[in-house]
Formats: sequence, structure tokens, C-alpha cells
Amino acid sequence: MNKSTNIPDDLTSLPRSWGEAKVAGAKRYFTGKPCKRGHIAPKWTCDRKCTACSTEKNWAKRLAKMESTESTEAFWNADAKKRKRDPIRRLESERERNRKRQRPKQLRVDRRPPNQSPEERRGIEALDQQAKAHGMVLDHVVAFMHPRLAGLHTLANVQVIEKRANLRKHNRLEMTDADVEDYIRAGMAVRWEDVDVEGTKGRCGKVDWGKYPQHCKKHPDEGTALHAAKMFLLDTLREGARPSKDVADVAYRQGIAYGTLRQAKQELGVQAYHGGAMWFWKLRTYVPDATRQT
Repeated sequence: MNKSTNIPDDLTSLPRSWGEAKVAGAKRYFTGKPCKRGHIAPKWTCDRKCTACSTEKNWAKRLAKMESTESTEAFWNADAKKRKRDPIRRLESERERNRKRQRPKQLRVDRRPPNQSPEERRGIEALDQQAKAHGMVLDHVVAFMHPRLAGLHTLANVQVIEKRANLRKHNRLEMTDADVEDYIRAGMAVRWEDVDVEGTKGRCGKVDWGKYPQHCKKHPDEGTALHAAKMFLLDTLREGARPSKDVADVAYRQGIAYGTLRQAKQELGVQAYHGGAMWFWKLRTYVPDATRQT
């Protein structure tokens, strides 16, 4: 097989043999000899095959695939992963992803009782911040998508658990008929027949709160000293545990009596623990006994 004497300028810098290409670490080499199909082109170092033959083979596959599909549009749709996506389609996919990200937020709004007090919302936000600070997640005991009940976004229905435990739990909370009534009575969930899911995706519907009077009544302590004490505790313990003496001193300077502060602590479920030479208070990170997680 004769070598070609006319070597293109762009191929003169390539190694002239496979051995030289291996030593130099080059991806291609050019011997000047034609391949079995008559191509005078560089060869790949990895498999010693002609680059022109590889190009022809790839194009033959693409043309055969295009002919086998119903239309050119179907071909480009099937081959979308191997090419740069169309800007319009990329924008549409980004919008779809944003809608999926907003879905949990919309579910939390739809599953929030109308009489939920500001301190309860702050308590949930504080638990969420504590969970993120410790690498954990805020989980709903009765999931939003549980097959038997629709979970609510209330303080009684949230807990802080590890991410792996949350993935294992999913929405497989086992419950009997008695448990269903207990969860509804505890304000943790509502029945699916009372959720308007018609025309929505993924059961993101509005709840008929008229069938649940306990979620429509106004909190009796709103605007009272107890309400102010609860708001103070939630704001003070939002970032984490603090010494109980410091909390009581700040509350006293703001005009909150210690007895009212203790009552607010008990109703919010604030935990007290002894650390070193003093006592600390922190917001609860466990599920109360009424939830009875299985």
C-alpha cells in the first residue's frame, strides 16, 4: 500500500505511527497510507480505525434512524439528549420544573387552617430553620398525599427527622379506623372527600373547612398576655436553645410575667434540659404523644 506524498498542512503535526502516538499521548496519528476503503485520513489511536470511516458510519446510522421515524420532528425529539436543546423547549422545561418546585409551597398554603395563629406559624418556621441548621428535614406525620387522609400543615402534624428516615417513611403511615378519627380530632389531617381535587394535579385542592369547626374558631388567647408570651418565646428560641434564666430576664424587661411565660412554654411544648451548670430552653423537635407515630 503506497503512502501519499501530498500531506495536508493540518496533518503534518500528527505522529506518523501508532507507536509514536502512544508515546506522545495523541488521540490521532497519520501514516499517509489509505485505509481499506481508500480514505487517506488520520486514524484513532485507541482502536487504530480510520476517522473518515467512523464519520461515514455514524452518519449512516443517523440517516437510517431518521428514515425509520415518521417525521424529521420525531427524529430530533428522539435525539434531543445528544444535541443542544432548543431554547424555547428549554424555557418550557424550566417553567415546568419551577411549577413542580412551587407545588409543595402551594400545598402548605392549601393545608393551612384558616384559624392558624401567628405563633403557630412562627413555631413551624422555627422548627424548619432548626432542621436545616442540623442537616435534618421538617416532616409531616400524616403526609399530604397519604392514601387515607390529607395531612395538614399544623404544629401538631410536623416533626424534625433525618433525611434518610424521611425517605423511608414516605407516606406509608399505617393507621386503623380509630387512628383516623384520632388524627382528625387532633387537627392533623382531614378526609379526602372534603378536599376539592377536581381539575388539579396531584391533589392540590382546597379544603372544605366548614366541615371542621375546630379549624374555623378564633383562638381565645389572641391579643392577650399569653399570646404575647408565645410570640416572644418563638422569636427568642428561633435560632436554637438559650439559657432559661436569660429568657426569663428578657421577658421580665418586656413586661411578661414569669407565670405567663411558664404557661406559654407548656402550651408550645418548649423543652427544658440541664446542660452543665444551667438550664436551657429549646423548641420541641419531637412528635407529642397524641400523634402516636407508627
